Amino acid sequence: MNIYFRTNFNSQLGIGHLSRTYNLYCELKKTHACKIIIDKKPKNIPFFSNDKEFIFLYHKKKFVSENNDASLFIKKIFRTKKNIIIVDDYRLGERWEKKISPYCHKIIAIEDFINKKHNVDILVNTKPKLTNVDVKTLKIIKSNNKKNTKLLLGKKYSITNEFFNMKHIFKKSKHLTLTFYNGGSGSILIFEKIINFILKKKKKIIINLVCGPLAKNTDLVRANFKRYRNVRIINDYNSFLRTLLSTNLFVGSCGIISFELAKICLPSILLILNKNQEADQNEFKEIGHHFVLKKEDLKDFKKFSLLVMLCLNNFERIKKIMRLSNYNKSTDGKKLIIKSILEK
Repeated sequence: MNIYFRTNFNSQLGIGHLSRTYNLYCELKKTHACKIIIDKKPKNIPFFSNDKEFIFLYHKKKFVSENNDASLFIKKIFRTKKNIIIVDDYRLGERWEKKISPYCHKIIAIEDFINKKHNVDILVNTKPKLTNVDVKTLKIIKSNNKKNTKLLLGKKYSITNEFFNMKHIFKKSKHLTLTFYNGGSGSILIFEKIINFILKKKKKIIINLVCGPLAKNTDLVRANFKRYRNVRIINDYNSFLRTLLSTNLFVGSCGIISFELAKICLPSILLILNKNQEADQNEFKEIGHHFVLKKEDLKDFKKFSLLVMLCLNNFERIKKIMRLSNYNKSTDGKKLIIKSILEK
């Protein structure tokens, strides 16, 4: 049985969909033939994958509609009906799924919204607020899906990199360490004023600037901070993961990383930078995050910088509070999803 993942990433969308798809892919490829289908071959495949793992759906053309995409998808991969399809793409929904359903054994959708219509066998939505879902919300989700759709809802199904499911020993340093990250495609320069303010106020500090694989202005980031010996530019994924083990405070965008940081109880200040990241404060508290701000809060960079320094000086207390959420002790969401996928 072959397993195909339909997802996408680009400089506007970021790499969040590809990231969680890839985490599932790494687990499933141990026992099954798997491929990831994306639109086009990009100039820079993200740092955790290689060309051989992908099938490219478009060449000179580009995405037009769900119907057109489904037709190309069917032509490209279907030689047997024993395929399992896992789709994680905001552009694709009920119409796409209905068109490919006669050609496959099972369809699974990974979704972030509750109002989108689907025609799948399994629906995965990891929003923390869906862990103890209220009757009204559940009714909305059910009305947008088939009667027999299996619903996997809430934080216990979060799809995280295997690194965050392992036990780690955090490295102690003489200096406090601060890590900035603006997702796979965002520019670190949105934090530039804050970083410069902190560097002036706090001499004994190490600052890591993580530039994602599709990040903008990486050369400018290097040029602007090359004079500082205590500022490190990181653009390799494995180096980024190792960096987290010596980080006292993380500052960056929300997304899948929110779940991953919570798994290892890493004190964080998170920023809602995109619509799909929007949630109420209680959702983030569910997984241990108590400092969640909006993009507009960056405008008052002095106030933001003071919050960063306050959290940095109290990172041990924040870590203790994070442990109270018990999210870090939760089961591996990937394995729960895979168990449902492979059930007959």
